[in-house]
Amino acid sequence: MKFRSKLSISLLALSAVGIGAVAKFHAPQAPSPWPSFVADNGHTGNSNSGGALFNSYSNGSVGSVGTNYSSPVLTQGSFSSGGYLWRGALVVGDDSGVISCIAISAGGTQAWTYSTGGAIKATPHIQGVFGNADEVYVGSDDNYFYRISNAPISGPQGTLIARYLTGGAIRSSACGSSQNVYFGSDDYKVYSLSTVSGLSLDWSYSTGGPVESSPVIDGNNVYVGSDDGYFYAIHQSGALKGTLTWRYNVGSIIRSSPTYVSSNSSLVFGARDSYVYSLNTSGGLNWSYLTGGAVDSSPSQSTDHTKVYIGSDDGYLYCLNASTGALVWNISLGSAIKGAPAVCNDGTIMVSTDTDGVFHVAANGSSVLHHFDSSTTMGSSPAVGRTDLTTYYQRVFYVTNAGAVKDIK
Repeated sequence: MKFRSKLSISLLALSAVGIGAVAKFHAPQAPSPWPSFVADNGHTGNSNSGGALFNSYSNGSVGSVGTNYSSPVLTQGSFSSGGYLWRGALVVGDDSGVISCIAISAGGTQAWTYSTGGAIKATPHIQGVFGNADEVYVGSDDNYFYRISNAPISGPQGTLIARYLTGGAIRSSACGSSQNVYFGSDDYKVYSLSTVSGLSLDWSYSTGGPVESSPVIDGNNVYVGSDDGYFYAIHQSGALKGTLTWRYNVGSIIRSSPTYVSSNSSLVFGARDSYVYSLNTSGGLNWSYLTGGAVDSSPSQSTDHTKVYIGSDDGYLYCLNASTGALVWNISLGSAIKGAPAVCNDGTIMVSTDTDGVFHVAANGSSVLHHFDSSTTMGSSPAVGRTDLTTYYQRVFYVTNAGAVKDIK
């Protein structure tokens, strides 16, 4: 099996600075703009990078990867050249099993690829331990979960730090605490791996079906859905770690990943029975909302965390009151929505659709502000954020199923 490859992707001519040219190393000074699936460990779908929305609808290519269903993430980086504190790189996986790091702005970023032994359906997760905030964690259809260096303190960029073998394909996107990562596997288990040294098993919990939903954490529990129709809360740490806190039966496959709504301590997710569900952290039902199709899309939240946005196979993007489940608005985008919406700093929403590209939707749902790559198939979700501290405007990145990596700025 091949575990390392040189650059084989087609990249736009970029100002990528190699490790040897980097002036100095220092601890990170700002959060990564979009480090995980649906932005962060709570799956809020909000960029925390600050700045205003892009100042035009310039839509260009920054590179290409293989056939793609993984969503992109944006790195922070823990070293810089000159005054850059974010290194401006995009990380994404593809169906050929390659994880690609693509430079998108100046400041010490080295582009690289790493080959696994199976398709990458999960979204990479950017995390570090002890000040190293730019390592890449991702699962593969080869049943391995990978930890790959993307900062010189832990080895040359694009090299394997560690990998952990599970009993099934890993299509669940990881989230993490300071020294652990959490994800599901098609072997019916939810895993907690320690990242203090390499990757080692902290605990695993067995459900009754494959776990392709991606977990969220709140410091007490790991929350995740399973194909067995149950939504699980599992003790995250302490004496009870890895044991069941509670589970809730929706009676239908759950591929949607929950969002943790901090304003009312709730978990919102969709299921293939066409419902959107909200549960409290004790496992009780707050509300449910019936759409017109299966809900594999994962929800995101408004910037004030009072509303949730979620797509459905019926082609509608829904905005629901996070506390009551009441419909605030919906808008038809023409084809099934599998990806998670991404919320820009001005409250507008970027969302991909199965066959009609990417839509930019007004914050009040009144209209489509712009439509990108019409008639293009899309399985992944957009990522939003500033890519370095010298640029005021946010940028939006997405990857088509054909592997074109696009940048709106």
